[in-house]
Amino acid sequence: MEPFDISSYKPVPVKYQLRNAILGCIRDGSDPLREIAGRGEAKADLLRALLSGANPFLISREGTGKTRLAKSIAKLLPPVPSIKGCPYHDDPFLPKKWLCPRCSEAEDPLNEFGIELIQGVDRFSRIQGNEYTNYAKILGIKDIEAIREGVSLTDPRSFTGTGVFHGNRGIVFVDELPSIPTNVQVLFHPILEEGIVILDEYNLRRPVDIILIATGNPEGFAHVNRVPRPLLDRLEMIHIGMPGEEVERSIIMEERFKLKSDYFTNDGEGTGSLSLKPSVAFNRSGIVVPWWVIDLIAKTLNYTRRCKNFESGASIRGGIKALDHAISGAEMRGAGVVTLADACKGLKLALRGRTTVIPDLTGFDEDEEVIFKRIDRVIEDLVRFALKKIAEGAFSRLAIDPEQVRGVAIAGRWRKALPKKVEGLGKGIGEADVESDGWIYAFMEFMANIAVLKELVPENEISNKFFVPRVFGDE
Repeated sequence: MEPFDISSYKPVPVKYQLRNAILGCIRDGSDPLREIAGRGEAKADLLRALLSGANPFLISREGTGKTRLAKSIAKLLPPVPSIKGCPYHDDPFLPKKWLCPRCSEAEDPLNEFGIELIQGVDRFSRIQGNEYTNYAKILGIKDIEAIREGVSLTDPRSFTGTGVFHGNRGIVFVDELPSIPTNVQVLFHPILEEGIVILDEYNLRRPVDIILIATGNPEGFAHVNRVPRPLLDRLEMIHIGMPGEEVERSIIMEERFKLKSDYFTNDGEGTGSLSLKPSVAFNRSGIVVPWWVIDLIAKTLNYTRRCKNFESGASIRGGIKALDHAISGAEMRGAGVVTLADACKGLKLALRGRTTVIPDLTGFDEDEEVIFKRIDRVIEDLVRFALKKIAEGAFSRLAIDPEQVRGVAIAGRWRKALPKKVEGLGKGIGEADVESDGWIYAFMEFMANIAVLKELVPENEISNKFFVPRVFGDE
């Protein structure tokens, strides 16, 4: 990275900075939002809005990656100079009247406090919308310490900025905007229209330079306050849908829990810094996840959003955690290969709180243990349905005699090339040793399920040897 040349710097509004960054990516042939997989039309609309200097309003279900999307936009912003230590990232070359009270009081703030470069991700401020979101969370609060020292309640020095001010010269991310009371939402009007925060109590009009990115669930998904029309007129509404199954599969694989060797680090000086070197105990890279396990997680996740037995389906995060839990299941067994049984247990754990099963199936029993068991059985039933689709596809692509499948499932016999052929049908995680005991067992379990779900062998001949997901009504 080239050293920052302060002599050639000129203040540039954040919307212009972002335009320049996006156009630079386009000129280089790279995707400005490459961290977000799929959703091509939505990403295109978002880029149009940002290039036009507009403020996006992202509409989607929970767990579609809205926060990640907003942060990826913040990462596009270049570093900018700021008066060192300023909580609002004040530009040292702007007029004093535009600076915060702390910086404006200095004779020469640049010489007194110095200068520092602030990265785009450090100018990202998140405001969580809910019924309790108020003036204090959006704009600021009284500085009790300043008041104790004798500063007047109406003096700007007794005010400490929060949400919007922390995102000055960057991104202000308002998550679940419609959940904020309507009389509080109006605080955003002058910010978006004039680029100022009006603080009547302090007789202060403070300029702010932000891009506001708001989110909300589609109307009808939740009982929330409506967004006032004047505010909605200042936002560009963009629908962010769930990714396709293949894209979601790749997201699940990429976003799973991984050890970060620099997780425990201390950027400060001194001998008290923490360090944690990776060891076998933390390393999950040796665990192999067969392709059919990943397919099962992705397909089950997708079906939760379409199945009539669920009032609400799972988020992308549900699939990521299901894979994490499946891998943990293998670790708990001391095994190196994840099985279908691990996947089903991982899906149950991940989806219980991320889906809503219809009351007709959970019942109205007051015993929470009974309800949990019924939810797990509904999830397992869906796992079976998803696995049946995968089994049908694999059987078709293998193009083998049904007798071979029965031979694996019942007698544990197969032609030498079959495990490698099955392994080559898809992409899993890790380097598969198709001759290892762990992989052979996972292979046999999969073939046994193909045999049962294709009705090549009776289920009762298999279920005592291998895991086969049950139908909801079975006891």
